[in-house]
Amino acid sequence: MSNFPKLIPAFTTNAPSPMAPPSQSQPSAPKTPSYAPNQIIP
Repeated sequence: MSNFPKLIPAFTTNAPSPMAPPSQSQPSAPKTPSYAPNQIIP
């Protein structure tokens, strides 16, 4: 039971963190596709 309550808070702390990166990941999304084709060329 001690593990469950600890996992819940961990997820809650990770929830706000992942939510912030997604916002920055959107602008980076266009750069990800550029990297994929670049890696295929070499």
